[in-house]
Amino acid sequence: MKIQVCLLLLFTFLLTSFLPAQEQDTEYWEFITWDAWKSQKFRYYVIQETRFENNMSDYSRFRLSLNLAYRTRCNLDLEAHLTVIYAKPIDARHFISYPRLELEFNPYIAFDNGTLVTFRNRLELEHRPNIKYVFFVFRHRSMVSFPLKNCGKLVGINIYDEFFYHFDSDQVTQNRFYPLEMAFALNEKVNLNLFVMIREVLRNNEWHRSFVLGSNLWF
Repeated sequence: MKIQVCLLLLFTFLLTSFLPAQEQDTEYWEFITWDAWKSQKFRYYVIQETRFENNMSDYSRFRLSLNLAYRTRCNLDLEAHLTVIYAKPIDARHFISYPRLELEFNPYIAFDNGTLVTFRNRLELEHRPNIKYVFFVFRHRSMVSFPLKNCGKLVGINIYDEFFYHFDSDQVTQNRFYPLEMAFALNEKVNLNLFVMIREVLRNNEWHRSFVLGSNLWF
């Protein structure tokens, strides 16, 4: 298994090395996830996100989400999130803040060997300042999670892809490909995920690429 992990890391390095430098920015995304309350069926958790863009030099976004998840009996999770975003749009001088409602319908498949396949389907309702209508965005993410044994604190690897569809423009406006996310169990209560992402965003009818490094500390 350790050989497979090394090969996957090598594949990720080669993949990102072939990205044209003139087309990409480098970003850093930091997440903190707090499991505030959990029962057999319900989970209430809080997510804080901070982003740095322009070769990790510019603070560009802060997000705080309050999330309630419900696990049904038929391999399905239902979630509702209330989110507040404080961000600086591209080419804007000032930051803006706005609320967002998120509704999720997330089926999953669990295999006997511990492998997990999940499909996240999210509808976002976003109201931005000085815009009369509400943005409706659909996001779909497909993820495969592989458990690891005898690898020290490294306990799993995730690979996933997500696309964004805007109803107002009738276009796919963003794609995020995560060739590698490594999950570490620091202790019984604290976990750390490290990931790399290739992000494609449609702006002014042109696709722009960025290379994202990120972390998610959750407890």
